[in-house]
Amino acid sequence: MKIQTLIVCTIFVVSLPTVGRPLRADQSWITHTNFEDFSPGTLGDGGTNLYVARAGHIEMINRLDFNNDGYLDLFVANDHDSMEGADVLVYWGTAKGPRSLLPPLADQLPKLKLLNEVQQRRNAALRLPSDGGGRSILADLNNDGYDEIIFCNFKHNYTIYSSALIYWNSPEGFRADRRTELPTLLPGGVVAADFNQDGFVDLAFANRGNFEWLSDLPPHGHLESYVYWNGPTGFDARRRTSLPASTAVDCAAGDLNHDGYPELMLVNNNRQEKSVYLYWGGTEGFSVDRRTTWKSHDPVSLRIADLDGDHELDLALLQKNDKLELFFGNGHGFEAEPRVVLPTVKALQCAVGDLNMDGMPELVVANRHTESFIYWGSQSGFAASRRTGLPTLKATDVVLADFNHDGRIDVVFSNTSDGKTSDVNSYIYWNGPDGFSPASRKEVLGFSPDSANAGDLNHDGHQDLVLVSHISGGVTAPNSQIFWGNPRHHYSPSSMASLPSLGAVAIADVNQDGHVDVVDVGEGVISPGGPDGFAAPGPLFKTDAPLEGNGVDVADLNRDGYLDLVLSQGSRVLFPDEQTRQSPTRGKILWGGKNGYDGNHRTELKLETLFSQSVNIADLNKDGFLDLLFPGIMTGKTHIFWGAADGTYTDHRQTTFQAHNASTIEVADLNRDGWLDLIFGGGWNLDELGHPTRFALVMWGGADGYRQENSLRLESFDSLESSVADVNNDGHLDIIFSNYHAYFTRRIPAFIYWGAADGSFHESRRSTVPAESSSALTIADYNRDGWLDLFLCNHVLHGDHTIGSNLFWGGPEGFSKRRSQWVPTFGPHFGLGWDVGNIYDRRLEEDYVSVPIECPTGRTPARLQWLASTPHGTAVRFQIRSSATRRGLSTAKWTGPQGQDGYFEQSGSPLQVAASARWLQYRAVLSTPDGGSTPMLKEVRLRSKAVD
Repeated sequence: MKIQTLIVCTIFVVSLPTVGRPLRADQSWITHTNFEDFSPGTLGDGGTNLYVARAGHIEMINRLDFNNDGYLDLFVANDHDSMEGADVLVYWGTAKGPRSLLPPLADQLPKLKLLNEVQQRRNAALRLPSDGGGRSILADLNNDGYDEIIFCNFKHNYTIYSSALIYWNSPEGFRADRRTELPTLLPGGVVAADFNQDGFVDLAFANRGNFEWLSDLPPHGHLESYVYWNGPTGFDARRRTSLPASTAVDCAAGDLNHDGYPELMLVNNNRQEKSVYLYWGGTEGFSVDRRTTWKSHDPVSLRIADLDGDHELDLALLQKNDKLELFFGNGHGFEAEPRVVLPTVKALQCAVGDLNMDGMPELVVANRHTESFIYWGSQSGFAASRRTGLPTLKATDVVLADFNHDGRIDVVFSNTSDGKTSDVNSYIYWNGPDGFSPASRKEVLGFSPDSANAGDLNHDGHQDLVLVSHISGGVTAPNSQIFWGNPRHHYSPSSMASLPSLGAVAIADVNQDGHVDVVDVGEGVISPGGPDGFAAPGPLFKTDAPLEGNGVDVADLNRDGYLDLVLSQGSRVLFPDEQTRQSPTRGKILWGGKNGYDGNHRTELKLETLFSQSVNIADLNKDGFLDLLFPGIMTGKTHIFWGAADGTYTDHRQTTFQAHNASTIEVADLNRDGWLDLIFGGGWNLDELGHPTRFALVMWGGADGYRQENSLRLESFDSLESSVADVNNDGHLDIIFSNYHAYFTRRIPAFIYWGAADGSFHESRRSTVPAESSSALTIADYNRDGWLDLFLCNHVLHGDHTIGSNLFWGGPEGFSKRRSQWVPTFGPHFGLGWDVGNIYDRRLEEDYVSVPIECPTGRTPARLQWLASTPHGTAVRFQIRSSATRRGLSTAKWTGPQGQDGYFEQSGSPLQVAASARWLQYRAVLSTPDGGSTPMLKEVRLRSKAVD
């Protein structure tokens, strides 16, 4: 049975003493019972995790019991449920075209009907494993008359050292184990041609060399694309040619000068260069000396085909600025300027074919938009006014083939998203005498395919459709979860609350009603807590735009009795040149007040970090005022705004210093020298192609601040979060790092660096905890057995973000998979952002010291009484110190009933002080057994008696 205890002292109705009127024996001397009484006192550690609420009590800020039932709850901020590396789908052709793996309106069918349909359709397509998917082609590489499937691969946040795949075809068909891997550097395109005219079709790959979101970085190598030479024994990674390129995003081939040797074209796109390379084919092969280069605006892909029926190959070049440029061939290359420019909408690919059988080709453009275009060809060429729009869902590719044997070429668009999910159908638009119509189409299931191809792969006379999938899952973040604690300490979906997706979240009782609230500073919404759980989210305050908060911390910065929110705010959008580099993010303080938060009552902070993912609040210089700490995830520059007595933060009181690229910082006194140390996890290193960092940095605190030369490196791999706690109960603080990304792999365990008596850490004193690209973590004693447990979130395994996470139970034998509980999670990145316990030593207590109190003349302190709410094992205990003078209090010892090591634990305890003591202070220590609940100190009363 859980018992909520209310410690109540005897209430005495008294009058304040008046001049000339002696106090009676054992009278009330002073009473602290409201905000005005308590607020002049001193909060331990500057008030990092303790504050005087305007409602008139003192309480802790952070707590893990979100519904006040006495059990610790698990919080998970899910980020995405995607599955990268979805299978390639080979839809087998029939007389009526391919048949989808799912029936029409699958989401509306009874589950049994849907299950029956899935079983009946399982042979409609062949599934082949991929490693992320990408652009693709079909080609007969071994001259057996059967086309192979060749495709690039890409996974978000994996290494650029990917492999393209060849699935070999035969009369027996494809098999998952009959494939060849060819090393590539994150290729953007692939093309097949017999470049050396030896009778074997070769492969060329356009290597990006880096992820698209890092394409604005200065290139640092990997500026080459590959030609793999085919032969009687097939392909070999050692038999290839590297051609200079500059972040190549696509490639194409064709014999432009009619010499019998195909040319190779590469499209380059990075900050330094946006161009097209034309490598001329010939007996001597490709070389820089035989290369033509021309600048381009912002190219993304190209297609070589005869666009005007003159038997010369022409060039269709797609640009990011929504233009399709047509360069016409002249027998020795292309015209210098585009003759025709056609509008597009975020197009990535186009296809060429005679759709209306008039002898002139059409151009079909796949737009990443709600509509794609057919530009109708004619003797007079193409025009923006002669086009047909067909509905699509952010199409990435288009393929032309006659799928239903009616003699007309049909159009397939590979669709990727409807704004809600990636699991949308791709569209087969049927051609007919009247052309195309949105109502005349067939749909087949795809998993956000990057590319599509058509061909009769099994020689049955029907056109088959190949969709090279990339990702399956939702587009928007799934709901976040709170798994409710219970007497059995078993966490499961059967006892769980769901909240709309939460990114940067603060969980605290911001409205002082006794229930924690959930504030999402990404969207700027709050889900108020209450006796029946959390209410539906509503606006934090009236605003026309989301807050765009990346991280948040909570404290009463200006000590007005209301919790304030500190945000790191803004988007990571560009990497400007070094000379003009500006931080796209900023700090923001939302000041709490009687009516909550007001968008006009805020303070903007200009940051020099380039991008800050988080913020910490702590009294770093021990002046009693809270400071704000912003790390730089990409630059390593760290920004501190120093607190002051007036509760303001300005550019005049700030410090920047070079630390370490980190998403988050953990703060603790690791070496027990009385100064807070900073633990920088990991981030992205812009000086190394955006690779993840490979170490964490501990910067030791001291009177002279934080310096690189007074720091310690510890191996870790892009540690998104770290935590400090004594997990082996040896009395020394340990550091636990999640390991998110090691560049060449994401299958890495989490690390525990074991503390020592001298406060040192070393890689030789390190243990591991099983994990898969671990991210958020929380350490607490979830089952109250006296050992700290570790809730460690997994982010991804082989592209699957739905793998779930583990709660590892602590004990003398340490953490192991055998002693853990799995809970379902979906790609979480960040968690609560704070450790359980005191910021210095992680003890489960915070302290408050009253102002000095003078005893009335002729009286001496007699008794200490207090009123506190102490639910679920929380407690308040006291010490006092006294002196004959006010100044002497600062050196007086804190004492309890039995002396310096004791505490007053019962209200009404008698006080024993020296007869000369005229001044007194009390120290209240608020404690919690597990970090779940907080006591509330509501009243302190000192009684005095006449001096004998």
